[in-house]
Amino acid sequence: MSIRLMILLVVLVISSIQTFAQTKSCEKVYQTVDINPTYDGGTKALLSYSTKYLSPILSKYHKKDEELTAKLTMTLIIDADGKVIDAVLSKHKLPKACEDEIIKQLLTMTGWTPGSLNGQNVCSRYTWFISCIKWS
Repeated sequence: MSIRLMILLVVLVISSIQTFAQTKSCEKVYQTVDINPTYDGGTKALLSYSTKYLSPILSKYHKKDEELTAKLTMTLIIDADGKVIDAVLSKHKLPKACEDEIIKQLLTMTGWTPGSLNGQNVCSRYTWFISCIKWS
């Protein structure tokens, strides 16, 4: 066997092993926990995050000649390490591209303390409402 073919075979085997070794970081996501996930700095910091990172995305998709009203309900899945691993937006009238960009931004969000159940950090949901975003 040639060296190139051997190297290619080794790379394929290693990448297959890594792919199969990856698992979701949450086997179960809890709806109800003893202590809910919290964002460092609380509600004020969430508002600041929204203003700094989400408002520019919403503004980007706003067309000057139309009115955009958005009521967002965002459900974040916070893992046991405090990382946002999933985000779902509901109850909105945003273009799909805007929704995708907001979710991408939310997945980079840091600063969460995970929820806990029976003294253990667990994966749990955090629902975040943003309403009355209106441009006209």
